[in-house]
Amino acid sequence: MNITRPDGLEVLQHIRASRNQLPILVLSNGNRPEDRVQALGMGADGRVMEPFAFSELSARVRALLRRGGRSPEGFLRLDDLEPNRVEHTVKRGGRGTDLRPKEFALPEYLMRNAE
Repeated sequence: MNITRPDGLEVLQHIRASRNQLPILVLSNGNRPEDRVQALGMGADGRVMEPFAFSELSARVRALLRRGGRSPEGFLRLDDLEPNRVEHTVKRGGRGTDLRPKEFALPEYLMRNAE
Protein backbone atom coordinates (compact mmCIF):
# COMPACT_ATOMS: atom_id res chain seq x y z
CA MET A 1 0.00 0.00 0.00
CA ASN A 2 1.44 3.35 -1.04
CA ILE A 3 0.38 6.18 1.25
CA THR A 4 1.39 9.64 0.08
CA ARG A 5 1.99 12.35 2.61
CA PRO A 6 0.52 15.76 1.80
CA ASP A 7 3.01 18.54 1.26
CA GLY A 8 3.03 21.62 3.47
CA LEU A 9 0.94 23.72 1.12
CA GLU A 10 -1.79 21.07 1.02
CA VAL A 11 -1.83 21.01 4.82
CA LEU A 12 -1.94 24.83 4.88
CA GLN A 13 -4.86 24.88 2.45
CA HIS A 14 -6.79 22.26 4.46
CA ILE A 15 -6.27 24.06 7.77
CA ARG A 16 -7.10 27.48 6.34
CA ALA A 17 -10.33 26.14 4.82
CA SER A 18 -11.59 24.88 8.17
CA ARG A 19 -10.05 27.41 10.59
CA ASN A 20 -10.09 30.79 8.86
CA GLN A 21 -8.98 32.86 11.86
CA LEU A 22 -6.20 30.55 13.09
CA PRO A 23 -2.79 32.24 12.89
CA ILE A 24 -0.47 30.14 10.69
CA LEU A 25 3.30 30.54 10.58
CA VAL A 26 5.14 28.53 7.91
CA LEU A 27 8.65 27.20 8.56
CA SER A 28 10.42 26.55 5.29
CA ASN A 29 13.77 25.91 3.72
CA GLY A 30 12.56 27.02 0.27
CA ASN A 31 14.27 30.24 -0.71
CA ARG A 32 12.48 31.07 -3.94
CA PRO A 33 10.30 34.19 -3.87
CA GLU A 34 7.55 32.25 -5.70
CA ASP A 35 7.37 29.76 -2.81
CA ARG A 36 7.02 32.53 -0.25
CA VAL A 37 4.35 34.30 -2.29
CA GLN A 38 2.43 31.05 -2.78
CA ALA A 39 2.40 30.23 0.95
CA LEU A 40 1.21 33.72 1.85
CA GLY A 41 -1.36 33.64 -0.95
CA MET A 42 -2.75 30.34 0.34
CA GLY A 43 -3.37 31.75 3.79
CA ALA A 44 -0.14 31.74 5.79
CA ASP A 45 0.20 34.75 8.08
CA GLY A 46 3.97 34.67 8.10
CA ARG A 47 7.00 32.66 7.14
CA VAL A 48 10.31 31.86 8.80
CA MET A 49 13.19 30.59 6.70
CA GLU A 50 15.38 27.70 7.86
CA PRO A 51 17.88 27.82 9.39
CA PHE A 52 16.42 30.23 11.93
CA ALA A 53 17.26 31.35 15.42
CA PHE A 54 14.80 30.25 18.09
CA SER A 55 14.59 33.88 19.23
CA GLU A 56 13.29 34.88 15.77
CA LEU A 57 10.72 32.09 15.76
CA SER A 58 9.59 33.04 19.25
CA ALA A 59 9.32 36.73 18.31
CA ARG A 60 7.25 35.93 15.22
CA VAL A 61 4.88 33.71 17.19
CA ARG A 62 4.42 36.45 19.80
CA ALA A 63 3.74 38.99 17.03
CA LEU A 64 1.10 36.72 15.44
CA LEU A 65 -0.58 36.17 18.79
CA ARG A 66 -0.58 39.91 19.54
CA ARG A 67 -2.11 40.69 16.19
CA GLY A 68 -4.55 37.80 16.08
CA GLY A 69 -5.05 36.93 19.74
CA ARG A 70 -8.57 35.63 19.30
CA SER A 71 -10.32 32.34 19.43
CA PRO A 72 -10.13 30.62 16.03
CA GLU A 73 -13.81 31.03 15.30
CA GLY A 74 -14.07 34.54 16.74
CA PHE A 75 -16.26 33.36 19.62
CA LEU A 76 -15.84 33.13 23.37
CA ARG A 77 -18.30 31.55 25.74
CA LEU A 78 -18.75 31.75 29.49
CA ASP A 79 -21.92 30.05 30.75
CA ASP A 80 -24.67 31.63 28.61
CA LEU A 81 -22.69 34.75 27.66
CA GLU A 82 -21.42 34.65 24.07
CA PRO A 83 -19.56 37.64 22.62
CA ASN A 84 -18.83 37.48 18.89
CA ARG A 85 -15.57 39.29 18.07
CA VAL A 86 -16.26 39.46 14.37
CA GLU A 87 -19.73 41.03 14.56
CA HIS A 88 -19.29 42.89 17.89
CA THR A 89 -22.45 41.32 19.27
CA VAL A 90 -23.12 39.73 22.63
CA LYS A 91 -25.73 37.06 23.38
CA ARG A 92 -26.91 36.17 26.84
CA GLY A 93 -29.52 33.48 27.23
CA GLY A 94 -30.04 33.44 23.46
CA ARG A 95 -30.87 37.17 23.25
CA GLY A 96 -28.40 39.35 21.38
CA THR A 97 -27.37 42.97 21.24
CA ASP A 98 -24.97 44.96 19.08
CA LEU A 99 -22.16 46.84 20.78
CA ARG A 100 -19.74 49.53 19.71
CA PRO A 101 -16.09 48.39 19.70
CA LYS A 102 -15.28 50.13 23.00
CA GLU A 103 -18.40 48.68 24.63
CA PHE A 104 -17.45 45.24 23.38
CA ALA A 105 -13.88 45.47 24.72
CA LEU A 106 -14.86 45.29 28.40
CA PRO A 107 -16.83 42.01 28.44
CA GLU A 108 -14.27 40.49 26.07
CA TYR A 109 -11.41 41.47 28.39
CA LEU A 110 -13.24 40.18 31.47
CA MET A 111 -14.01 36.86 29.81
CA ARG A 112 -10.45 36.37 28.59
CA ASN A 113 -9.19 37.08 32.10
CA ALA A 114 -11.95 35.32 34.05
CA GLU A 115 -9.49 33.50 36.30
